[in-house]
Amino acid sequence: MSGQIHKTARKPFRLALAQAMFRNLPPLFAPRLRGYVYPYRRALRDNYSFSALSHGGTWLEGNTSDPHAYSFSVTGYYDWRNIAVAAAVCQEGDTIIEVGANVGTETVCFAALLGSRGKVIAFEPAPSNIDALRKTMALNSNLNITLFPNAVGEACKRLRFCAFKSRENSGLGHIATSGDAESAEHIEVECVTLDSMSEMMGAARLLAVDVEGLEDSVLKGARRYIQENRPVIILEAVPMHQKRAGSTLRHLHATLVSFGYKVRTIGTIRLGEADLSDSAKATNWLCVHREQSDLFRHIADVMRRVAFFPCIRGLNPICGGSLDA
Repeated sequence: MSGQIHKTARKPFRLALAQAMFRNLPPLFAPRLRGYVYPYRRALRDNYSFSALSHGGTWLEGNTSDPHAYSFSVTGYYDWRNIAVAAAVCQEGDTIIEVGANVGTETVCFAALLGSRGKVIAFEPAPSNIDALRKTMALNSNLNITLFPNAVGEACKRLRFCAFKSRENSGLGHIATSGDAESAEHIEVECVTLDSMSEMMGAARLLAVDVEGLEDSVLKGARRYIQENRPVIILEAVPMHQKRAGSTLRHLHATLVSFGYKVRTIGTIRLGEADLSDSAKATNWLCVHREQSDLFRHIADVMRRVAFFPCIRGLNPICGGSLDA
């Protein structure tokens, strides 16, 4: 199944071919091969609006001109490793908090894993991403996805947000810092803390944060919530973004350690020690409370299974199959 609803425009031939060839391949290989048949430069030119299925059966509304949506249009996911972590630590009925939901590529995959009894709480301040998320939510009305059009940080206040232009990478938006050019396009957004939202959200099993360098601010505004609920945490860790925000990976790591967490780098097929240098590669960190550190081995096992198994329901964990099968 191609996972595509035909819209008014004809589906690009190369997109259809890439879906047929790569959608069900193991995630370790599919993204690497996708570019040979349907490269992003071609997808950008196509500027094709689509509705595509995740492997869990949820829908994403997107356009191939956005790199996140482009990836999803072919394979049914953007970053399969984040979904693998969720599959390893979450059960149906759990709650996942996603700070920086972008256009929803992970949102819909998380929702598929949690089922109709579960809950995904998404925070996203960029207006065009909010519009995309609302369209996607309308396609998944049977699932419990709550969207807050807010930034998340260390304090509740209004902030300047560096917006991105249409047809730019939807992940470029971020809270304005002293490291931003004065010429950047700014809008005002309402910022909340996770501590201020804790009663409304309830306990989450997983907290995913991708806020282009302000990850430490999100953590500090969630100190009480994290200490009470001890969710597994996925964080984007990019030295350049940290520098723009006036921080470093060492500073971010120190905050996590002060919360009682251990940190590993999410590699291609394994978890490794976190590189805290200014020259570290852009990656995501997996953070687990020290009293649950045995989870690292389980998560690594599930990641390998997701990486090497074909995307077939009941076989690959991100396709809704039982992890115990």
